[in-house]
Amino acid sequence: MRLRNEFVNKEKLEAAWNNQLQEGKAGKKLIDDRNKNWLPVIITAAEQHACFFAVGAAHLAGPKGLLRLLRKKGFTVTPVLLELQ
Repeated sequence: MRLRNEFVNKEKLEAAWNNQLQEGKAGKKLIDDRNKNWLPVIITAAEQHACFFAVGAAHLAGPKGLLRLLRKKGFTVTPVLLELQ
């Protein structure tokens, strides 16, 4: 099963994560807790049918980000590159 995340620029994703970290422990805990709570919901839905999930950039990066959490659960997560014209 493959999940795809849509983001254009890795540097922008990391910058968003770093900005989130600068907001303090409360902000980081909020993001981490949401990721932890949503992970089983995302996995259940993805195992049942094709899905598209949209989340804010701060939820993607970092050690407790959805990208890493999904990879730890055995999912292949690859970027979808957008061609803007």
